[in-house]
Amino acid sequence: MELTLQQCDSTNTEMKRIIESGRFLPSGSTVRAIAQTAGRGQRGNSWEAEPGKNLTFSILLRPGGLLPKHHFLVSEAIAIATASFLAGIIGDSHKDTVKIKWPNDIYFGDRKIAGILIENSLGMSGQILQTIAGIGININQQTFSDSIPNPISVRNIIGSDLDLDTLMPRISRSVTAFVDSLAPIIASGTSLTDFESMYHSWLWRADGFYNWRDTASGEIFSAKIDKVMSNGQIILRLHDDNTIGYMFKEVEAVI
Repeated sequence: MELTLQQCDSTNTEMKRIIESGRFLPSGSTVRAIAQTAGRGQRGNSWEAEPGKNLTFSILLRPGGLLPKHHFLVSEAIAIATASFLAGIIGDSHKDTVKIKWPNDIYFGDRKIAGILIENSLGMSGQILQTIAGIGININQQTFSDSIPNPISVRNIIGSDLDLDTLMPRISRSVTAFVDSLAPIIASGTSLTDFESMYHSWLWRADGFYNWRDTASGEIFSAKIDKVMSNGQIILRLHDDNTIGYMFKEVEAVI
């Protein structure tokens, strides 16, 4: 199913409505909105997108009943697919500037070009039955509200508009293929390490020491990314070589 709406409150919410109506949707089904009135981002934030200028959509995924210890792999797969897609349309001269800001925002340099909101439905034993991934990608928008701290669009980078109808099936196929690859990767065992290494290779600010803020204490400290654990915990290495781990929302990069 590929549904395009002129307007809705949130594509994730609309996807849930369709599922709750009893209609079966295959993996890879999408709900796209030309305009969202209540788009949602991480941390409970709203997602701003000028109507008709960007890709704002949700995709339904069925990642093969992954166990609880594998939940973060879905986030990694969606982020890698989105970053790879963006690197491809931006072009070779800039592709190394596209990175994943832990856990799954997509950055171009120090500016945000895409956001991902993942909502999983779990079975009795905690396995993932289905995932709704809301993805917002800044494509043709040229100006942004002052309330948005560091946005950028593909149009800002390459200087020309792109056709959204052409891009939409490309990104949905990319995301679906990456998530569908998880079950055989987990079954093979050795490939899982390669997959996690791929995620690390896309990480923003993985090349040295940067400032971070502990969100509980407000303390700002210098550290570098050591690794990201399979549960999504980020491990930061301090200058004295000690390490400290944080889950999502417990630490943030200082930009």
